[in-house]
Amino acid sequence: MKLEKLKIKGMTCVSCANKIEQKLGGIPGVESVNVNFATEKVSIKYNSDIVLSTEIIKVISDLGYKVILEEDSEDFNEEETLEMV
Repeated sequence: MKLEKLKIKGMTCVSCANKIEQKLGGIPGVESVNVNFATEKVSIKYNSDIVLSTEIIKVISDLGYKVILEEDSEDFNEEETLEMV
């Protein structure tokens, strides 16, 4: 699994965030999506064997928003994450 954190420019309302969340959530391989309108950020957890980050970015761009990669995106193993909790 991979956790990608992106900055999204161009959202003007909560409806924009909901539209992004719904569209990304429908992509095969995407496990979870959280779009925060106030901070203009999206966190997306996905299986990088099924979907590429470039595909995710293209979906957001095709909706009319600008994507900026965050530096703290990471690969992680779900088992390791559970052990840390």
